[in-house]
Order: sequence, then structure tokens, then C-alpha cells
Amino acid sequence: MNPRNQKPRKLHTTRRGSVTLEFALVLPVLVMLLLGIIEFSRAMQVGQMVTNVAREGARQSIVTGSSNSDIEDVALDRLQEVLSLSSEDVAQCIVNITVEAAVGNPDPADEVANALPGDICRIEISVPYTVAQYTNLGFLNSAQFLGVCSMRHE
Repeated sequence: MNPRNQKPRKLHTTRRGSVTLEFALVLPVLVMLLLGIIEFSRAMQVGQMVTNVAREGARQSIVTGSSNSDIEDVALDRLQEVLSLSSEDVAQCIVNITVEAAVGNPDPADEVANALPGDICRIEISVPYTVAQYTNLGFLNSAQFLGVCSMRHE
């Protein structure tokens, strides 16, 4: 027999359609995995951006002449810009400003305008994940991102 004249034999003719079935079973898992990766990446990005906005607010707070409302406005405007939030979404974000008196300084009553050199100005920004998510998969809906930064007043 000449091997060149032989026709190739079909192997496993009973497996017709099994690739389609396997694809149909695996595709939803792969799509959910991909969406999970995208959402987790967004969560990491949002967390870092909120921390950076808190740092910018802390820098603003240590400059003489700043007030709490100035710092809150700067922080919320920056959040709206970097996260592309609407005005309604920004309204859900919370900015807390605390001032801790240095040794020998009078209590500034958490007002940056009353802070003296050496006082610690602390900015906390809380953003609900629901305002910054790409997809609504539901597993991060209760997450709150907290950006915190403390700096010594000049």
C-alpha cells in the first residue's frame, strides 16, 4: 500500500458540536472574569485618585489663609474632575477636616484658619464606589473609598 493514496481517517466523529457546547459553557465564566478584572482595576484607580485628592487638600490646608470651605471646595472640584463625576455624585462625597494642635498651641477647634505653625491638618475624603463604577455587578456597591492625608501647618 502506498501511504500517499490513503484517505485520512476521521477520528471521533461522535464529538460533533462539543466545541460549541464547551464554548457556550465557558464564555459566561470568562466574561464575568473579564468584568471582574475591569472593576477591580477601576477600584484600585479610584482609591489612588481619592488619596491624591486628599493630599492636594492637605497641601491647601497648610497654607496660611485657607479656610475649611476653601479646602472642601478644592477637594470636591478636584474629585469631580479626576473621576468625571456629576454634581449629584459629588454631593455624595464627604470631606472631613480636623486640626490637631501642636504642643503649646491653643486648640484650633478643627478650623484651618485658626491653625498655627506646627499644628497637624488632616483631610479625610470618603467616596462611595457606586458613583465611580464602570459596571453594576453588585459586589462592590457597599464599598467606600477613604483618602487620608495629614500635614504639618506652616
